[in-house]
Amino acid sequence: MQAWITSVQHAFESLRSNPLRTTLTVLTLVVGSLSITLVACLAASTLETIAHDIRSVGGEKIIFAFPDFEAKKARSKPAPITLDDVRALREQMPQIESIQYLESLRDQAVTVGAQTVTLDVGIGEAIPVFLCQTPMLGRMLADHDGDRAIVLTQPVATRLFSTPRNALHQRLTLWNQTYRVVGVTTSSGPCFGVGMGLNADRTAFVSAKTAIETEKLPLSGEVTLQSANTPHNHENQIAIARSILSFRHRADDVKFQDMGPFMKGFEGALRGLKLLVVLLASTGVILAGAGVMNVMLASIKQRIRDIGIHRALGANERDIRRMFGAEATLLGLVGGLVGAGIGLGLAAAIGHVLESHVPGWRDVLSFGGASFAAVASCVAGLVFGIQPARHASRLAITDCLKGSLASASASAPSAK
Repeated sequence: MQAWITSVQHAFESLRSNPLRTTLTVLTLVVGSLSITLVACLAASTLETIAHDIRSVGGEKIIFAFPDFEAKKARSKPAPITLDDVRALREQMPQIESIQYLESLRDQAVTVGAQTVTLDVGIGEAIPVFLCQTPMLGRMLADHDGDRAIVLTQPVATRLFSTPRNALHQRLTLWNQTYRVVGVTTSSGPCFGVGMGLNADRTAFVSAKTAIETEKLPLSGEVTLQSANTPHNHENQIAIARSILSFRHRADDVKFQDMGPFMKGFEGALRGLKLLVVLLASTGVILAGAGVMNVMLASIKQRIRDIGIHRALGANERDIRRMFGAEATLLGLVGGLVGAGIGLGLAAAIGHVLESHVPGWRDVLSFGGASFAAVASCVAGLVFGIQPARHASRLAITDCLKGSLASASASAPSAK
């Protein structure tokens, strides 16, 4: 231990004796460590934003139930999932937090005055949630809405009525019927969740009761069951729901998709992607390590006499290797710590700006990434310092004292 302390002291004195060389070498390591930390933080923030968006609509607590069209091929009249099915599930499964009907129709003609446009129509009270829409003006749709009420997204309201405020209480024609605009929604942020394939820039919403019972549209949508508990008991809930729907349809013609396993796999993939991005950013530290090796070789050339003096005073090859190895490791440690600290500060500043300008952005500081950056920088210094340290330990004592690196290197193999 004392030998290592002495080596570190020698390394510190050597680095302090040449501040310009030390600063430039540390700077390359700082840049490498900073890049790892910054990339890790931005990757963690991006992935957390995506994961939070999915969790906000239920995430692993959701079960999708939809018609099994393969099972219905043998039936002349496939039984769709109806609002009566939804009501039966709600009555017989009180432990389920939310049961909602969902459907989407593409390219529906909507007329306002002399203007006709095509919009996608999301059917069901939960559709705006899946599209990350929140109320802006008016109200949202409810289960009991059986009248012809419609809610527009902000881009659609602006497109049809110039401004969202002008759209409220206006009338338009959909499915050859007159609908009244009762609300306008706005985006709560980037939407990476389950949006039923809809684009918020061209979507309007109507209730399931209006579409199915008032308009008598032949829909075969799907149902979402959102559990109030963890997904561990989803198998039992699926079995109960399957039994209820099979009894009502007189056939086992409904498929279920549990989002619990999907979310676990998705989060695992996100962690793998984050690791891959950090590893790619680590190339900067490797390049900085190569710079450490070149600087250490130049340091040996400048300190050839000091090496000879240490050897003459009794230092063996291991002591010389330890001395230069400590110097390279100290460079890596300082560069790693400084770079990680600057990276965290820069990531926090960028995250603050993104939170102000990107709704829904989740700022995450990856202290694990910063720790990895500091350790990687330290290891890079140590690894790339091995060859120069070994080279210095094999120099001949007499030639080192003469101050001739060329002769010392030539006679190094005979040195003991």
